[in-house]
Amino acid sequence: AGDGGGGDGDGGGGDGDSGGGGGGGITKVEERARGAAKAATYRSYLAAAGSWRFHLLFLATCIAFSSLSPLQSVALKMWVASMAPGASGDSSRPCLLYVLAGVAFITTTLARNVLLPSASVRASRRMHAAMTATVLRARISWFEATPLGRILNRFSSDISAVDQQVANQCKDTLVISFNVVAITLVCTLGSGDAASQLVVLGAVLLATASSTFVYSSYRTPARELKRLESVTKSPLFARFAEMVSGAAVVRAFGEQQRFLATTANNV
Repeated sequence: AGDGGGGDGDGGGGDGDSGGGGGGGITKVEERARGAAKAATYRSYLAAAGSWRFHLLFLATCIAFSSLSPLQSVALKMWVASMAPGASGDSSRPCLLYVLAGVAFITTTLARNVLLPSASVRASRRMHAAMTATVLRARISWFEATPLGRILNRFSSDISAVDQQVANQCKDTLVISFNVVAITLVCTLGSGDAASQLVVLGAVLLATASSTFVYSSYRTPARELKRLESVTKSPLFARFAEMVSGAAVVRAFGEQQRFLATTANNV
């Protein structure tokens, strides 16, 4: 899904397999998406992952996770300061605050690690069911024009990417963004000095600009390579499926070594 090159939309094939030009033959050339992933691709994945209530709950969990980590540091600083020689006041309250922040952090982490896999599995099941329903309702001409390898590729590598990669990448994007904001606020508000605050904000802006430049340079070639990989897998799947289905004929004519050599050369 998205920049990863899988799924129904911006991946290597999908329903667009039957739309290319195949030089007048029945089998059409597999199409490959170009440019950035469309917003509809992200919306379709989020809709398959859960309702808007679920997304709000997961967003609140990520915000709490990113907020509790710096809160622990602040509580630990207060606790250590209260135990310093000559410090006035009771050290039990900062200690209790630190313990409560740690317990809340563990609880939030557990909730996030429960919500994320459930959303990933739900999205994978729904997208797999939708693809299965579409393939089962397709015309016979579509099966004639679409090699079996393309269908296997969509149901294997693309669904595997939805299962294992997309949800974790969405989570990492949210958590890292919230962590940057939380750490910036702690460093800025905790200093109390205008010069220190300007230094922190300047460092954050410089790091953000550098990361954006590196990301923009990396994103385009990485996305196109992923899509090219997805398209390249389809002939391999088709070749393997044809060998398995025609294994009896290959053995009957004694052409095992030639077919194995051809497959190895294609790989």
